[in-house]
Amino acid sequence: MRRPFLDLGSPVASCPSIPVTLDYAGTDPITINWQTVDTGQPGIAKANVDYIQASGTTTFLPGSKQEFIDLTVIGDVTPRPTCSTVSGSSSHST
Repeated sequence: MRRPFLDLGSPVASCPSIPVTLDYAGTDPITINWQTVDTGQPGIAKANVDYIQASGTTTFLPGSKQEFIDLTVIGDVTPRPTCSTVSGSSSHST
């Protein structure tokens, strides 16, 4: 999954929708489990400082290649290159 670029230049919280894209659409539902993780790298967003740590499950319906994950960003005036890195696993439902 690609890392999103978000402008955190506002001091208010926002809820961006992060796109999650599959290379190929399935013929059956595809479910992914995801969670935000801190990379520990300097200048990268930190959980509960720059964004609210989150996890969840997203299901792609048959024929769908893109879904969205909503995250809560804690706004500030220091730009960051990413909101978070999303990692997860998937399962194929039959």
